[in-house]
Amino acid sequence: MLIKIYRLLSNKGIARFVPEKIMFKVHKLILKLSKNIVMIKFNNKKMFIIKDYSHDLIFRKKFLEPETTKLFLEISKNYDLFVDVGSCFGYYTLLSEAKNNIAIEPDKKNFRLLEKTIEKNKMNNTTLFNYAISNKNEERIFYKTKLYSYHSLRNEHLKREEVEITGEEIVETKTLDTLLKPFLNQKMLFKIDIEGLEAEAFEGMKNLLSTKNIDIIFEYNIFRYTQKDLDIIHKIVKDNFDILYLGVFKNVTKKMTFEELLKIEEDYCNIFLQQKKD
Repeated sequence: MLIKIYRLLSNKGIARFVPEKIMFKVHKLILKLSKNIVMIKFNNKKMFIIKDYSHDLIFRKKFLEPETTKLFLEISKNYDLFVDVGSCFGYYTLLSEAKNNIAIEPDKKNFRLLEKTIEKNKMNNTTLFNYAISNKNEERIFYKTKLYSYHSLRNEHLKREEVEITGEEIVETKTLDTLLKPFLNQKMLFKIDIEGLEAEAFEGMKNLLSTKNIDIIFEYNIFRYTQKDLDIIHKIVKDNFDILYLGVFKNVTKKMTFEELLKIEEDYCNIFLQQKKD
């Protein structure tokens, strides 16, 4: 009954008129009662997740995206700040060896689990933000699905991929330039995985990109991008970054050009954009 009431509040957008303290208590109680929430251990850390198929790999084998994970474990210690955009349950934040971390997750239920994970692991060097990331500071509709890692600010690709939309809620969006203004002088590593909105995130980080002091890992899915998205990615990449392909369905890591990137026809892969050396 409690879960039904919560879903009604969230799906109708009524939750934003309910005091935050009350909604927080409801979230915590739902997490306590829910049977599909499990705690897993990996890399000497503990993480709370919702056990759906997209996280079954982590549940069974204790890792996701082996090529990306391998690279991340090698390089994260070289940065002052790691920024986990679309953190979900905090997998990469937990793996991070950067001096400090920022994890950003828009979905309230995922965010509560993320909070619980960070608290459980006593990660005092980690700051959490419950926002969606975009190219503007505004309020937008956030489309919810049965798969907790598929929620998105865009619904076109969800319909195209026949992913059932189970509800909508209004979320606050921020640009990365806005959130990270105090950290412009720091060496940063980004991981951006926001279900087809990666180009919008890039549009909202022009000041950060101008510092030439950042590297980016992002999820690439050409089937979710418009031509405008691809133009934005190309503009950012062409003069600033070297491209490293990180296979998700293939255990392959290789350098490539933007033209080669356009020919990738996998459901998705990860791309490491490393700042070009002068």
